[in-house]
Amino acid sequence: MRKARVLVTQKCNRNCDGCCNKSNILDSMKVIKSIDELLPYDEIMITGGEPTLVRDKVITLFEQLKERYYMGNRLIYSATYDEDFYSKLIPIIDGLHFTLHYEATDKDVRDLRDLSLFLKDYLSRKTNVSENYKSFRVNIDKRLYERYDFSNIDFSPWGSVRKMEWIKDCPLPNQEELLYLDIEKLFK
Repeated sequence: MRKARVLVTQKCNRNCDGCCNKSNILDSMKVIKSIDELLPYDEIMITGGEPTLVRDKVITLFEQLKERYYMGNRLIYSATYDEDFYSKLIPIIDGLHFTLHYEATDKDVRDLRDLSLFLKDYLSRKTNVSENYKSFRVNIDKRLYERYDFSNIDFSPWGSVRKMEWIKDCPLPNQEELLYLDIEKLFK
C-alpha cells in the first residue's frame, strides 16, 4: 500500500519542542505541484504545520480529490479543533488523527473534549453504515497525563486512543512517502 503524507502548509500555531517540521524537512521531501500527482496513492494523509490554519484550502483539496473520483483513504492530521471546519470536513474524509502535543494548554484539552462530543453527535445522526466506519484516532503525549485528568472526556467515538511518545527525527513508517503540496499557492 502506497501512502502519501502530504504537508500542505508550514504554518503552525504552536512551538513544540522536537517538531519534525522545524528542521530542513522540505529539503528531504518530494515537492508536488498538482492534485493529480496524489491520485496513484492508496492513502493520502494531509498534515502540516497545522492544516486548520488553511482550512478553506484543505476543504477545497478534499473536494477536488472527490471530484477526481479518488478512491483511496483520505485522512487529516490535526491538533486544533474548530466546529465549523470539522462540520464541513468530516463528511468528505475517511479519517481524522488528532494529537495533543506536550505543549497543550487547558484550552486544547477542552477542545479535545468538545471534538469528542462533536464526533459522537455526528456519528449518532448517521444512518449510512459506512459513515460510522471512519477512522478517528487520538494521540496524547504521555507526559500530559501528569498534568491533566482525561476522565471527563468521552473517548467512545475514537477508534484508537494512544499515549504517544515523541521519536527523535520523526522517521516515516514503511511505505509512506513525504510530499509537499503548497495549497496556498495552488488555490489562490
